[in-house]
Amino acid sequence: MDEVIDRLLDETTTYWTIEEVIDELDTRFENIASIGVDLLPVSENPTTLSVVCYTGEADGVGEHYFAPFDEGEHRVIVEHDDGYPLIDASLRVYATMDGPKSDIMRGYTVLYMADSVLGSDYKSSTEGLADLREQFPDYVCDGCGVAHEGRYVMTTDDEPFCETCARENLGERDE
Repeated sequence: MDEVIDRLLDETTTYWTIEEVIDELDTRFENIASIGVDLLPVSENPTTLSVVCYTGEADGVGEHYFAPFDEGEHRVIVEHDDGYPLIDASLRVYATMDGPKSDIMRGYTVLYMADSVLGSDYKSSTEGLADLREQFPDYVCDGCGVAHEGRYVMTTDDEPFCETCARENLGERDE
């Protein structure tokens, strides 16, 4: 228990919005072919968001970490268009010279694709961020009206409910 409290109070954790991560990559590298996100695990609330920058300026093929993402713990917050947090997850950011991935891979979302990438269509970061946000359910509970940060809400009859409201709703039906 003390270890968990120490981790929560640790001030070395850096929080980023997904937009700040993209801006940092854009500042760091002049020639970016693509930026994408691996969401793992895909079937539940991702615990880690891996942001991959495909650029010829990377230190080679494979995962190459760089400042400011190479030291300390980093977390990323992805917000809904109206400002409610959709996800608060551990963040990994790295660059590679490997070829860019496409949106057709399960669990992968292209956040940006340059128009110079052969065989791919240009995608602005605005379009990519909209695609990323679509992968998460609405976190505002229809039962209590509260935004539930960092966890999926359960869905009952296609209505989003938090875990507590969903249990109460399901309990009423069982009686």
